[in-house]
This record gives sequence, structure tokens and C-alpha cells, in this order.
Amino acid sequence: MKILKIMTCLLVLGTVISCTEVSKNTGPEKTISDMRSEKRDHHKGGHKKKVHHPKKDGDRMIGMPNPASVYCTEQGGESVTKKDEQGNEYGICKFKDGKEVDEWQFYRENHE
Repeated sequence: MKILKIMTCLLVLGTVISCTEVSKNTGPEKTISDMRSEKRDHHKGGHKKKVHHPKKDGDRMIGMPNPASVYCTEQGGESVTKKDEQGNEYGICKFKDGKEVDEWQFYRENHE
């Protein structure tokens, strides 16, 4: 009878442990470079400093300006974003004389 109670307790305990969700670290991942920087700062007598090292892949693409918009402003126009009837955005190049042209069309026809 005592063995049966022990076995039941072990079975219940095992079930509880296996059903418990393991806590996951949801914070930002640290790179080896981050850890080395923190270690160097710590050895210098300072506190841990949070060091941000952006990912190298694709960083140049984020925030890259629209070449047609840039060309428009370089030619003295104003880049204006408009929406069509379906809600799709498109850019126009608006000049001081009131002339408006599609930015990309203007870019393709005039940019060397």
C-alpha cells in the first residue's frame, strides 16, 4: 500500500512537471559582441551598459529614400503622395508652375 502511494505521488508530480510551461526569455537576444562589450565595461569598474549593435543584413534598405522622390526634389519639384480611388498610394512630382507628373514616369524618362 505504501509503494502504491509513493508511485501515485511520483506519477502526479511527473505530470505536473511535464505540464508546466517553461519560462522563456522574451527579451532581446544578445550577440557575442554585446556580451564582450558588457564584460569590458564591467572590468573597467563601470556598470553594465546596454550596447546596441544593429544587424548587418539589410540595414541599408531600411529608411532608404525613394529614388524617384529624390530625383523630383533635385529637379526643383515637390514630392507629394496621393491616393487613388482604391486607397493605393502613388507619388507625383509637383512643380512651381503647377505642372504635376507621376514621379516614377518622370524619373524613368529623365534620369540618366
